Amino acid sequence: MTTVISPGAEARAAALGARAERARDWLTEQLDAPFSFDLYVLDEDEWADHAEIPDYGIPHADPDTGRVVLGAQPATLFGSVCAQFWPDLNEDSRNAMHRVYGNPPLLEEFADLILVHEFMHLVPRGRSLPSMWHEELFANLGAVGYLASEEPDELPVYLTFCRAGCDVPPSRFPCSAAEDMARSFEHGGFVNYVWYQSRLIVAAERLWDAHGVEALRALQAGEVDVAAEVERNWP
Repeated sequence: MTTVISPGAEARAAALGARAERARDWLTEQLDAPFSFDLYVLDEDEWADHAEIPDYGIPHADPDTGRVVLGAQPATLFGSVCAQFWPDLNEDSRNAMHRVYGNPPLLEEFADLILVHEFMHLVPRGRSLPSMWHEELFANLGAVGYLASEEPDELPVYLTFCRAGCDVPPSRFPCSAAEDMARSFEHGGFVNYVWYQSRLIVAAERLWDAHGVEALRALQAGEVDVAAEVERNWP
């Protein structure tokens, strides 16, 4: 692992780097697919020089370079998504959000866990999956599996916001069909894209509970039958 760290972000980079190495080691063991990566933890001044996504702090990975980029401060954009989701959340979901994230909900810890999801985009695979939602399901399944196995106390932080997001009806967004996920950011903005990810993370939780690492290995090999139920149950 090579790290590029903005001044003042050394302690945060050390904590993120430790999680990154644990996740990489677990994925390598489970999927027999070693990979390397470079971790960038950047302040706002350096973000534009290295990041592929203009919005500051959103974790992302570039499979072509092996670069994983996070902010020197956690991403705060999910707070605005939460505010847009909130009117549609039922009472149980709101109470769960307050228990896990506080009142008002603070989602920075959730944002940091996306690091593991992004790692999944670097995992060597047998062949590509047929659509973006399959790719993102694979990434979320790896994140859920890692957290369930290695950091179980963090699993509610990853899942609670996404379970709540499933309360938001498809009619709220210009894109809602599974095959339209690739268009969602452009046509519906960040909130539409996060709605897709919320549903896929909850679907990944169910897949992991039902099939464990075998579902992960199947998707790694390009076998999508294991995801058929996700497609059948899509809104």
